[in-house]
Amino acid sequence: MAAMLVSLAMILLAEEMGRPLFLDLGLALALLSFGGGLVFARFLEGWV
Repeated sequence: MAAMLVSLAMILLAEEMGRPLFLDLGLALALLSFGGGLVFARFLEGWV
């Protein structure tokens, strides 16, 4: 949840300030947090 909010904030800052680096970082964070969530769910599946 926090990663989603931070990535959204970075994307909004990129639009507001006109800095494309923040857009790239926000998108990379969103993709990595999605992948991390999948790995975490797969890990928890083994414990159940």
